[in-house]
Amino acid sequence: MSNSLDMPKPFTGILPLGDNYHQKRLSEDLEEQDTLLPENSPSEPVGPKGRRCISNTNLVAFAILSLSIVIGSLVWLSVSASPQADKTPKSSTSYTDCGSNYSTAAAAGCIYDIIAPQWMPPECYNAKLSNEHASKVSKPMFFRWPNLTEPLSDDPMELSLHDTVWTFDEYHTTHCVYILELAAAREVMGSLSTKPSRRDFTKAYAPISNSEPKITADFRSTEKRRRRQTIVILSSFVAVLILLVPFSYFLLRKSAGTGAFNNTSLTVQHDNIGSFIVCPENPSSARESGCSFDLLANGWIPAPCFDATMHHDFVDGSDYGFFYDQKGEQRVHQDAIMERDNSRYPDGLWVTFEEHVSHCRYLVNGSIRAVSRPEKAFLDVYLDRDHMMHCYGVLGESRPLSHIETYVKAFFETRRCYIRD
Repeated sequence: MSNSLDMPKPFTGILPLGDNYHQKRLSEDLEEQDTLLPENSPSEPVGPKGRRCISNTNLVAFAILSLSIVIGSLVWLSVSASPQADKTPKSSTSYTDCGSNYSTAAAAGCIYDIIAPQWMPPECYNAKLSNEHASKVSKPMFFRWPNLTEPLSDDPMELSLHDTVWTFDEYHTTHCVYILELAAAREVMGSLSTKPSRRDFTKAYAPISNSEPKITADFRSTEKRRRRQTIVILSSFVAVLILLVPFSYFLLRKSAGTGAFNNTSLTVQHDNIGSFIVCPENPSSARESGCSFDLLANGWIPAPCFDATMHHDFVDGSDYGFFYDQKGEQRVHQDAIMERDNSRYPDGLWVTFEEHVSHCRYLVNGSIRAVSRPEKAFLDVYLDRDHMMHCYGVLGESRPLSHIETYVKAFFETRRCYIRD
């Protein structure tokens, strides 16, 4: 944002068997079969033997069908558990249109946010946050000319009379921090959105007729025993399937959730936040594990969370101030820190304001870049809300870059790398 301020502007949004038994024939069955033999052709199936063939065929068919269902379910689960673009229909929530001038905005009930600075729909305006930041800025905030002469009031009616107004660096910095905090607040609120129901009330079901042939009374007793055994076998088989599907789903979800960790030798651990990996404290072991030393994140970073491009942009060619003492008399050369031995500084190091503000810029920038990574790997500090809110505040502070910070030190340690679903 330049020191010029175009007024006003429309609001823009901020920021997955077969039959193995053999039944012994009873004497009455054999007698009955002998009586019926003359009436049957030798090529036709006889009594229980014919029914057993039918039963075996049904069992084999059922086993094949069940196996197909299991395989299909596993394939479907593997596809649904893999990272995919979110196909959930977007929320149809509409926001108040503030228009492009004072009259339309006021008529729509919009509120002028002096720190944004623009007209805000009432559902997007954060009065507490806006007033908190406005109280930090010297008054007046706006001027008619580039040399900051002819002060203007904060009244949106008066500001709307000018195509351009001018402000100073303090306001500019406060504006940027405010937008970051506002975007963070909106992100938290956006995570509360719910997905639409998947229930379908349009399906109709028709009963399927039973095409099983009638069983003669002569074999009814034998068939009852055979059917009872078949039911036991099939029930056991179905029970195994019921237990197999959720177990397979759990394994697939676990595998997909740690996909970014598949190419690391580090042990995947778990806590109340999620799955994570962490580098060894020993520099040699950390290097062998593929970890990288991050100067501004203050420690060893596992490969999935290390942003080499960003680290190169921030660190190469820079010389931030690190000191053993609070007075800044015992300087620690940056090259010595980059030798990557955390054990040398158990009590931490004092830093300059330049290092402090660069550290915060680094974390804010890194957290935004982490969201765009497909593997969704997040450094532990990105998930530390208190630390990130502290950094938003530091970005709004102003003092000499060489100033030795008196309330903060840099502690070098290993950082956790989390995978977020």
